[in-house]
Amino acid sequence: MRLQGLIFVALCLLYSQAQAVKLVVLDVGEGQAVLLQHQEQGILLDTGHAGQGQHVLQRLQQHGVKKVKAIVLSHLHPDHSSAYFRLREAFADAEVYESGHPLPDNLSPDMSRWVMQGIRKDPLHRIVREGDTLTLGAARLHVLWPGEFTNHNLNLHSLVLMIELGESRVMIMGDVPKAVERYLLASKRLPQKVDVLIAGHHGADDTGEPQFLEHVNPKFSVISVNAGNHRGYPDEAVVKNLRRFSGQLLRTDVDGELCFHLLPGRVERFSCP
Repeated sequence: MRLQGLIFVALCLLYSQAQAVKLVVLDVGEGQAVLLQHQEQGILLDTGHAGQGQHVLQRLQQHGVKKVKAIVLSHLHPDHSSAYFRLREAFADAEVYESGHPLPDNLSPDMSRWVMQGIRKDPLHRIVREGDTLTLGAARLHVLWPGEFTNHNLNLHSLVLMIELGESRVMIMGDVPKAVERYLLASKRLPQKVDVLIAGHHGADDTGEPQFLEHVNPKFSVISVNAGNHRGYPDEAVVKNLRRFSGQLLRTDVDGELCFHLLPGRVERFSCP
């Protein structure tokens, strides 16, 4: 009976490992790019800016990614989306997802307009909105926001994503402001606790609603930001709130690239290769 018990435990561990998904917050300096990886396949959540394209490709290779299933752009500001062109060259079969946010023809900055024109002519372009779900292995990526559009503000309509794997939860806030944090809190669809929160808008002062942070109570909070950011990100009051309501606060400008294993019942940080 003892041998049978050991075999059962071993099989459970193997099953858990087979379901495991890797989450990597890439260090792309000024901007954001997040890799979700299952075995040799990945989904890239934002790309970083155009100057980081080759770096992102090198890191994907280092992590063993041979196929990018999808590129998901939270919104079209260059620091989140403009390496799209380099990634599209490397992964011609990847589907490209974004919100379909209607934007003016004179959209500024120019790079945002060029990305918009590029992706909306892409034959693998797809639109996702609140309620849609993507999958990678056993992980589910739920789009929490936006459902509809009220104006041309890119940050306000940035995609908010929640990744679920069993009881493990990750939230990626894009660049949404406090108004969206309050909306999500009022919707009563948020989990009581998340394992990883990738903070909105690089920790800017228009994010970090205390009631929202207290509710999701992340084990790890992450700010994707460059050292000496000329816009003053992250805001010190937001950093203080993230420290107050998180088990641990991590920053790419201080801690570099950040790697996590998502397992059905827990999330573990590990040293990136």
